[in-house]
Amino acid sequence: MSKQKFKDTTNKVSLEINQISKDTIDKVLQEINQNLIEREEAVAMSLLGALSHQNVFMLGLPGVGKSLIARRIASVFEGKYFEYLMNKFSAPEDLFGPVSITALKNDTFSRKIDGFLPDAEFAFLDEIWKSSPAILNSLLTISNERKYKNGVENIDVPLSYIISASNETPPPNQGLDALYDRFPIRIYVAPIENTSNRTEYLKNSTNMEFKPEHKLKISDIQQFNKDVSKIQFSNQALEAFMACIDECLEKGIYISDRRQKQIITTLKYAALYSGQEKVDTHYLTLLRYFLWDKEEDRETVEDILKNVLEVSLTPENFNLAAYKEKFDETKKYIESETVYQKDVPSGKLIETEIQDRYSSKYNCYKINDKLAIRCYDNELWSLNGGKLYQRLANSTITENTETIKYDGKTYTLPREILHKKGDPKSGILAKTVIEMNDKTNKFKDTIDKAITEYSAYSEDVLKAAGNFIKGEAEEKLEHYLDENKALLASLKIDIEKLFEKVKQITTK
Repeated sequence: MSKQKFKDTTNKVSLEINQISKDTIDKVLQEINQNLIEREEAVAMSLLGALSHQNVFMLGLPGVGKSLIARRIASVFEGKYFEYLMNKFSAPEDLFGPVSITALKNDTFSRKIDGFLPDAEFAFLDEIWKSSPAILNSLLTISNERKYKNGVENIDVPLSYIISASNETPPPNQGLDALYDRFPIRIYVAPIENTSNRTEYLKNSTNMEFKPEHKLKISDIQQFNKDVSKIQFSNQALEAFMACIDECLEKGIYISDRRQKQIITTLKYAALYSGQEKVDTHYLTLLRYFLWDKEEDRETVEDILKNVLEVSLTPENFNLAAYKEKFDETKKYIESETVYQKDVPSGKLIETEIQDRYSSKYNCYKINDKLAIRCYDNELWSLNGGKLYQRLANSTITENTETIKYDGKTYTLPREILHKKGDPKSGILAKTVIEMNDKTNKFKDTIDKAITEYSAYSEDVLKAAGNFIKGEAEEKLEHYLDENKALLASLKIDIEKLFEKVKQITTK
């Protein structure tokens, strides 16, 4: 096998990664998917389970191809395969082999395991939860520690992984939680949903015979898997992973320490077999196959991934929240320097001439028979007999005053009072429009650079998505990236609209 060198930017150590990974696995996946429709992600994750030695549970109605996928996965490996359909009458000898009569004659209990589960590299256990408790309990150590107690002897089994399947999750209060926890990869296999795909499936030949051209040797896989210890999680990906776990736990979805460790390990294998040197944030889209327990949890998990990944799926040192804050800051500045005309029940004030008790006349905005604003100094005065009577304490109307409240009513101030002595050129709005334009343009330049950087990042992520982000997971990844690009673009558009509104107001 050829080798390709990478420079690990996480820990500055040179990596050597065997190039069995991407091209070989891609060809294997293409072969397995022949004549299968809408099964790309189930196939990819099942194969990842085999490569990473992690057990897989497939949930789905009868007839959706769960057993077909399991058999095809096993057939691309050069190793022994065991398959069994579990039921309530299943006995231990059905899985672990018959009792050895010869051993019994020597007062020893053991089973003849040749050709049974303890002798297999790959296994498929259909309708796993329907078996007897005795069998399910015996699966605990063989499924996780890869050990089987054959009589008095504890033996290491060659089992690489188990695919199990059922049309239901484990029923509660049956003591099955420990076994279920040993199946970290969980795939929901739905019936064919797309109408045209269903039509194609019905038209195709029912001959599903599968003879793969490419075979994976167990010895090659074992040798290649030694490199997984060199694969690191980026800090950003690890923080996002922990955020997903914390949210799941808060929402009552329990994920044991063992499963968390298994998930981390499996994602490292996903990166390894995709020719990557580390696990970046985009690999966390695969968490949709790990975090749920019950079928109804799946929607909750999708919401959690959306909330976390739309924030975390960014280039290194790219703070999406900071751009939102910058937008809010720019928007607040513009709005704080601008008085908008607002329709209020009392209507707009009308400028009129009012005299005071000394017969001096002033242009005023009359609010009602008891209140008016004197224009030249923007002071609030009480009225008595239709005349300015007394200046109200602390009542000067400032440039930033949009409305005033008096006697339980709210009044909108006309924009003209914001100009000194009625001169628009010296008014506060005229003064700040240039500053606002400058701030708006600076923000737009910042956002343009961010959009360019994020677009390049998005392209790189999709190119590096690897062999296992398939089907709906790939669609979700593209959606998260598109949402963030759309968010950045909307910030630019919104600030432009805001400034256009300001210009319209200031030029009236």
